[in-house]
Amino acid sequence: MKRQWENEELIEHWMLSAWDLAQLGNKTGATRLGFAILLKFFQRAGRFPTFKNEVPGVVITFVATQAGVPAEAYLQYDWQGRTIKDHRAEIRKLLDFRESTVADAEQMKQWLMAEVLPQEHQDERLREEAYAWFRREHLEAPTSDRLTRLIRSAAHGFEQQLYEATLARLPEATQAALEALLSTGVEALQEESPEVPPGTPEESATLPQPSGEEEITNPLHHLRMDPGRVGLATMLEEMAKLRLIRELKLPTDLFPNLSRKVLTVYRNRASIEEPSRLRAHPKAKRLTLLAVLCFMRAQEITDGLVELLIQIVHKIDVRAEKRVEEEFASEFKRIANKEGILYRIAEASVEHPDEPVRKVIFEVASEKLLRDLIKEYKAKSPAFHRQVHLIMRASYSHHYRRMVPELLDILDFRSNNELYRPVIRAMQLVKDYVRSPRQYYPDHEIIPIKEVVAAKWREFVVEKEDDGTEKVNRLNYEVCVLTALREKVRVREIWIVGANRFRNPDDDLPTDFSQKRGNYSEGS
Repeated sequence: MKRQWENEELIEHWMLSAWDLAQLGNKTGATRLGFAILLKFFQRAGRFPTFKNEVPGVVITFVATQAGVPAEAYLQYDWQGRTIKDHRAEIRKLLDFRESTVADAEQMKQWLMAEVLPQEHQDERLREEAYAWFRREHLEAPTSDRLTRLIRSAAHGFEQQLYEATLARLPEATQAALEALLSTGVEALQEESPEVPPGTPEESATLPQPSGEEEITNPLHHLRMDPGRVGLATMLEEMAKLRLIRELKLPTDLFPNLSRKVLTVYRNRASIEEPSRLRAHPKAKRLTLLAVLCFMRAQEITDGLVELLIQIVHKIDVRAEKRVEEEFASEFKRIANKEGILYRIAEASVEHPDEPVRKVIFEVASEKLLRDLIKEYKAKSPAFHRQVHLIMRASYSHHYRRMVPELLDILDFRSNNELYRPVIRAMQLVKDYVRSPRQYYPDHEIIPIKEVVAAKWREFVVEKEDDGTEKVNRLNYEVCVLTALREKVRVREIWIVGANRFRNPDDDLPTDFSQKRGNYSEGS
């Protein structure tokens, strides 16, 4: 129990009600105070204090004042004699509780294993849930040490059930593939090498001796590695990892009803243990740890790929704009007092309408000044956007487009909102033609434009022929689709199958929400 209590907390949890005071009866002195503290402690915790000093001094003083007994009297309360036993029995009867039995403890263990441990493994939370269960059942909770042993036993039983259930769900081919993650290239060579009698000179030459990186180089080590800096090479490496995990063919229902928090506990174990230690575990435990690691790494890698895509598209856009801004900035300086210049030109034109421009206009606004004005206007006009788009297209086509076919093959984009389906359809169109040599999409294709291509880019995407027909430039369209996709993914209007951070928003609801809607509403 915590040692510090605010006044508001004391009033809420330790105030003696009229009913409480009535139960004190004609008790006096230390007996009266001891009974009052036992009563309030049990009402709050569902158990009695394990030892006298478990009750904080501020609580003793607060209850003593209400009971009309000096706080010092608590020190005289007999903690071992018959009186405290009678008081405990009386309080149980008053509150309709009974002492818990071995059978009750076993029932609580099974409840923890079925309802709590799939969602939570933090010790303090498990203790809180266990105490709450005993209170709901009107049972006096066991001692703190006994409860600790029960929780540990439940946790161990839960783990054994998890290991066995996971092994049973894993197909034999998947089990073999998971075991292969722990092998090294050196071990594979040793398995293929012919047997050589011990002690022969050829033995050392036949079996390769691991050294340096060979000792740690295995598929598991590769999967554990985090991605490096954002770039094309990073993305291709992460795709290779994700393909490796998908080749394991882990069942989609491998960990039903297990929270991510619990899965993370086992994922962290598998992440830090050396392959030799993992091999030493029993098969069920070993394959469960590997399966959890791969299951969560697939989500993490998927999230990473999406994040890399978002960053790369953003980088292409920002770099293009910055480069064009620098180019235009080097060519012109901003012109001040444009209204005054316009006034002088207008006045000179009206007063001398028949005179040459050079004689009339250049007298009030020099040729250089007017050229600077033209450059400034162009910088703010479609010419600026055209240059930005050209640089974006060049950066995309010459470098980053290499990732698009693989990325579209490996990521599955979805949306639950009909308003954003055009972006999904556009992504499918890009995927269908991503390896095509065509410059334009075929005329028969229905191509989403309005919801996908920003207005400032449309003239570069939809090109008009001399006869007025329109064609959609495929490469320019791809750039716009990726830009639109980035924006929708960032706000979770579009989600990705197999991701965690970019998962289906509907999955944010608890799995038992429909059955326990009322409980969640009360909790909020």
